[in-house]
Amino acid sequence: MQNDIIFENQHFKKKIKQPTPEEVKTAIKNLSTGKTSDENGICSEHYQHAVDEVSLEIVSIINNIFSDLDVPKSLKNGILTPFLKKKKYKTISGNYRGIVVISISSKIFESIVKGRLEYELLPSQNPLQGGFTESASSPFAAFITTETILLYRFLQILLELVSLDAEKAFDTLSHEIILSKLLHDGINGDMWI
Repeated sequence: MQNDIIFENQHFKKKIKQPTPEEVKTAIKNLSTGKTSDENGICSEHYQHAVDEVSLEIVSIINNIFSDLDVPKSLKNGILTPFLKKKKYKTISGNYRGIVVISISSKIFESIVKGRLEYELLPSQNPLQGGFTESASSPFAAFITTETILLYRFLQILLELVSLDAEKAFDTLSHEIILSKLLHDGINGDMWI
């Protein structure tokens, strides 16, 4: 379904710039070290020690992904380990959070895509946006919220504060439908993406 949506809106898209070997080498060099290996037994140090040998092959793979507009299943796999949240009952499945170890190849691909998206999206992002933003953490949001509450108390003005548990919202919604809605409405000018 996602591929159909992409193909339907193809004429609105810019051509994807092919990655260069230097871009891939930078992504490999920036991988975190000392981490566990992926499901294939490969860790980031393997790529870092063979960066010159593997970078051209990775460029070719990423070029295929960009031209076919399809990420292979092997890059979508990972090892899921459930961890019990602090002070929660272990008999309730909702009290666990999943930690997924994805393949190192996926991390390289994501690093390249993330770098390109940040370059495009960060200039238009609201400065108060904290989620999924580097160097922005929940204490910053808590500080802004606390200061706002204190100011409204001091001024004796009613403050209505609404929060959303985005994890719960996204876990119960169909991502395909959301993507379709965003692409369709964004193109028709009804909604900003």
